Amino acid sequence: LLARTPMSWRVKAGFAAGGRGALASWAKQFELAVMSIKAWEASGVDPACFRLQLLWSPRSLLTALLQKAARQQGCSLVELRFHYEVKSQFVEASDTQEPAKEGAYVHGLQLQGA
Repeated sequence: LLARTPMSWRVKAGFAAGGRGALASWAKQFELAVMSIKAWEASGVDPACFRLQLLWSPRSLLTALLQKAARQQGCSLVELRFHYEVKSQFVEASDTQEPAKEGAYVHGLQLQGA
């Protein structure tokens, strides 16, 4: 295996955690993702901060947040836009103790081509 995550594992897992990195790193990231989702499911409430890098489909989470806001505001999805605000006091996802009053805190959002 050359200490690399086999491509078929990354594809079947549905996410690129670890990218081309070492197998141990990928396995740890996968374990964290499973533990995080199980804890979220067991608690029955949304986490204070969503860690995008632990989700199989971060885009689905962002779409769900838009849908939730549309239901709360009684409008259609096409009328809504994301508003991003960088919170310098939140360096790690664990720095947030309570969920946002509106929307959600997310950690791990990356800009590409900026």
